Amino acid sequence: MSSSSSISLKRVVTTGLVLSASSQWLPAWAAPPPPGNLWRVWPPIDYSDKLYAGWAQIPVVKEVQVYNGVAENRTYAHHPELFAVGRNVLLTYSSAPVDEDSMGQDVWISASGDGGLTWSPGRSLMPAALLPNQTELHDWKYWCDRGIAQRAWQALSFVHLPGDGDGGELYAIGQSGSRWCPGRWASAGRIARRISLGGEPLGDPCWLEKNGFTESQLYAETVYGTSYGMRSCARACEINAALTRPDEAPAWSPWLYNNGLLAADGTHQMEEQTAAVWHDDAGSPTGGYWQRHWRDISPERENTHSVWVEYNEDPAGEEWYPKVKSALGNGIYQTNIPDAKTKQFLTRLDGGGGGKGNGDRVLLSNPRYDAADPQRQPLTLAVSSGPDQAYTAVGVLRTNATRDIVPDTRGGIKNRAFGFSYPTAVQVGDRLLVAYSENKENIWVSVVDVAALPKEGDACKRVGGSVLTQLLDTSNPQIKGLAITALVRKQEQADLLRQRGVDAVVFRGLDDTAFLRRTAGEYDYVVHAPTGFHTASAVALIEGLADRKRRTGRDVHFIHTSGTSNLAERNTGTKTTTVHEWSDKEDVYAFEERKEAQEAYGQRTTDVAVVTAGERAGVKTYIMMPPTVYGRGTGLFNRGSMQIPSVIRAAIEARVPVYVGDGTARLGHVHVADLALLYELVLGKVLAGEAIPSGRRGVYFSNTGSHDWRDVAGRVGRAGVALGALEAAEPRSVSLDEAVERWLKATPQIIEMNYASNSATKPDLATELGWKPKKTEKDWEESFLEAFQMVLDESKSR
Repeated sequence: MSSSSSISLKRVVTTGLVLSASSQWLPAWAAPPPPGNLWRVWPPIDYSDKLYAGWAQIPVVKEVQVYNGVAENRTYAHHPELFAVGRNVLLTYSSAPVDEDSMGQDVWISASGDGGLTWSPGRSLMPAALLPNQTELHDWKYWCDRGIAQRAWQALSFVHLPGDGDGGELYAIGQSGSRWCPGRWASAGRIARRISLGGEPLGDPCWLEKNGFTESQLYAETVYGTSYGMRSCARACEINAALTRPDEAPAWSPWLYNNGLLAADGTHQMEEQTAAVWHDDAGSPTGGYWQRHWRDISPERENTHSVWVEYNEDPAGEEWYPKVKSALGNGIYQTNIPDAKTKQFLTRLDGGGGGKGNGDRVLLSNPRYDAADPQRQPLTLAVSSGPDQAYTAVGVLRTNATRDIVPDTRGGIKNRAFGFSYPTAVQVGDRLLVAYSENKENIWVSVVDVAALPKEGDACKRVGGSVLTQLLDTSNPQIKGLAITALVRKQEQADLLRQRGVDAVVFRGLDDTAFLRRTAGEYDYVVHAPTGFHTASAVALIEGLADRKRRTGRDVHFIHTSGTSNLAERNTGTKTTTVHEWSDKEDVYAFEERKEAQEAYGQRTTDVAVVTAGERAGVKTYIMMPPTVYGRGTGLFNRGSMQIPSVIRAAIEARVPVYVGDGTARLGHVHVADLALLYELVLGKVLAGEAIPSGRRGVYFSNTGSHDWRDVAGRVGRAGVALGALEAAEPRSVSLDEAVERWLKATPQIIEMNYASNSATKPDLATELGWKPKKTEKDWEESFLEAFQMVLDESKSR
């Protein structure tokens, strides 16, 4: 395993300096910022990265699939809408048995009583509007060929009105959306249904709004007339008034569907506006202004693939839609926020009621657009903080949607919406709940800690970068009190890190041991993550720490990165009958010493040197000994690991996935994010003054599962075929000599120890310290497609 940077740490004593430095980021806006300056995230979008667009994954508390189309025997689900009252959360969504927005589409509801962690099974809330003779299911073409309008309900919103009881009255809102071929679209109005906090109906559906299409489309002859009497809602005026408030106005209305609305240029068609968020501004005569975004739905030849923006100073939202309904004269302008021509969601974080957030804005959207391969992924979350409305931080909420899509009957419309889209969100205490559809077929909810949302300057990955990111974003009070210096190879890397508040230093490389010793001599703690095979650099850093200790009299600490191949037992030639499963509570170092005396192995050589140099100099050492590291890192620079990408590159070169020998050699694995958590844990314990094992007993394992290399090759093959990079998924065996000569670029010893030997470890010590990895075997199994794509993207950038 390897990384791109070495990280040094020291205590911060100039707290006032930090506070004064932060004050420069508090500009006062006298007017809304220019639309072309709203997107300032870093790094810029990477269009070659289909899965992540070059951005990091946001950690989530839980991902819940609320609705599965295949399980329900229905091919379409979309338009999720969330609403919360305390920890009671309601979710509505559109569902159709055959095709999008087709005959038989109704509105379903699910409910959660525990803040979104578990959900009730979905059920129909607003039943399909079918005529008595429309009892059989048919596809889109059937109705089109007969010129029959397809009555479809879409989930729209919720309205909570005051009532006699403490809880008031809660209504779910739905909207009509009807289609004729070859593409005419109209809405026959809106309906509402009163519900309980558990999502149970408390009355029949009633009408909020009717129009000429309500009669011409024969709604009175459907269940809405025959069973519900076409009744208007008793509180329709109050509900409709709520639906015109800037922060409540839903993304669609019958007027908008039936008439259309143009931007300020009078050319581009707008739809699906977000809820508005209020910005305080002393320079405004009303004390501030509303901001909201719009989707450009213009035809492809005219579409800007940008998010649009609109402002209004009136606190009640007068003079703009929906209180003013005009196709022309709207102050909607194009921004520099990229968009895949789909719906966005905008909300404001609330710090009240025990929730975290200070009024920062969150934009959920699909920024990456590729005309040659339209997808709605990744689904990202961008943050705008403080008075500055520009989005300066972004992360990936969901990506890598399933390719197992139930086909529609209209030439792949669902395939063109492949991915995660149409987000909606609600804050419940310290967590943000985000609902979205997958492939217009499944409905998901992601639960995210507000504290884990992206922050300006986030951008570092791979083991060293991921550890750095983990330390910068930590909630550990011991680590928050540190200043961090990172050693990097390039000036542009240093510039990026400095934007994050890291004191980055450019150095020539690990061979410059004099520089490393001199630099380490200024710090109390060093995390060494580049490679375990460079003995001289590790020793130089320890010697520098020893210099520091002699000058200050304080304890100094060195956290080193190694790997479990140091303990490997060969699997080629002679078979081993049993493989010892090492616990990190055993005397692992003594075994390494014995093995090293029998056969030198570079990474193990460094381990022995680290412990002996530390003992000699009085430096406390801690050896992190992970197995195969997988997953996308969270750092700015190198985001891959070593072993899996090497197998992928070998497969690309050989045109078939390969494994060494019989492929039965087993090794453990750990996700890079879980490994970073262990670094954070160990450092936090050290800073707190806890006497955790160090030196000869300070070896820490971190595996969360195990694999054999034939299985890895098979998964690489399937990923390669899925991406069109390989013609066959079935792997084949190669000899050690062939692997050395042709594909795996390393010495025979390194290849054998890493790809054809057995190593079994158990992280007992790490677990006792409190390490709680979050990734599962499912994450391991699903990581190969991403890893293969990263290698392909890497080759394109060269």
